Amino acid sequence: ARFTWTLSGKLVADSSVGSLVLTPDDFVLHRALGGDVVRELEGVWSPELRAKLEAFFLAEGFAPDAEAADPLVARLGAPTVARLRELVSPDAFAMMHDAVGASRARDLDATVKATVGVAAIFVASMLLLGVLWLRVGGNLLLSFLVCGGSTFPALFIAVRAVRRRRQLHGRDVRGF
Repeated sequence: ARFTWTLSGKLVADSSVGSLVLTPDDFVLHRALGGDVVRELEGVWSPELRAKLEAFFLAEGFAPDAEAADPLVARLGAPTVARLRELVSPDAFAMMHDAVGASRARDLDATVKATVGVAAIFVASMLLLGVLWLRVGGNLLLSFLVCGGSTFPALFIAVRAVRRRRQLHGRDVRGF
């Protein structure tokens, strides 16, 4: 399939079968809960519950609260979570809460791994800098070139890996 944007902001998927028009409203659950959470719960949700949640998020919206300790409140905001608790069954709410918590833990894990990777490369660069300093007799320019030449690409790769992971899991929907 070939995807194109129309002037009205719709995403159109053209294939040999026909065209499918997608709007940002079609991704409201992905924006609210995250793509990985939606994929995880798709098999559990009934079509009625999914339609009810889509209508709820389109009508009510959500306002994330990054300072909140609870993962669902951090993702949606306290007022939205309170209204959502009244809308769905306790089991569905618990499943959503657990899935969002697991998603947040995966995000944190990916960030820690990327940070540790950059730190390891930086330490290795500093060791190489020290060795070059002692062996070359203080050729500072060469030492800094080697250090910067290995540290900055590592930082770029780590940031790109975290962004790519978030995009793959639907937590970074910049197009909408």
